[in-house]
Amino acid sequence: MRIIFHAHNAPTVSERLLDRAQEALDRIGARLPRTRDAVVRFAGDGPVRRVEIALRAPRQRDVVALGAGKSFGPALTAALARLEAQIARVRRLDARVRRARVARERARSALTA
Repeated sequence: MRIIFHAHNAPTVSERLLDRAQEALDRIGARLPRTRDAVVRFAGDGPVRRVEIALRAPRQRDVVALGAGKSFGPALTAALARLEAQIARVRRLDARVRRARVARERARSALTA
């Protein structure tokens, strides 16, 4: 998965923070099938620091999470937590759709047999 980092109006983003984001997105991206890329935006707006993460996968909506805090560390943690919750929801929905599809196919095959 390709990860793109943007720093808009952000004073400094440490290498440690970028590494932490990279490792977390690799872990999260493995849970969403066919993840193509991720965009991480760091923005400083006065005393508030914001981190926005967008994951893109083919044939799926973009999954976007936003975190805010006094520094980039807590903002990144909040955004990653929101992203993990959204991925879990997407996976549950995918499983529900697959079960419904299998049930329809079984019903069709029972009617033709």
